[in-house]
Amino acid sequence: MSGWPRTTGTTLREPRRKHLARQPPFDPPFDPPFDPREEAATLPLERLEAEITQLAGNLAAAECRWLLLVAEFDRRKGWEHWGCRSLTHWLG
Repeated sequence: MSGWPRTTGTTLREPRRKHLARQPPFDPPFDPPFDPREEAATLPLERLEAEITQLAGNLAAAECRWLLLVAEFDRRKGWEHWGCRSLTHWLG
């Protein structure tokens, strides 16, 4: 049975990319620091609303995950490893 690529007596090599090796180093132009307030000011109202609700959902999901992890850490008394008296002490 013949399969591709053959594995006996052959090795697969990365293709040569000579044109990439000869390019001079790339010096990107200077971009001023990003200001999210400027971007938000230019968004259409519908897009602004959509992004707010999307990020609110992301925050809620991340907080839920964090709380589940903290609960498991407390159940296993992971805070004792650090010499703390309680989970609240460890979190503080």
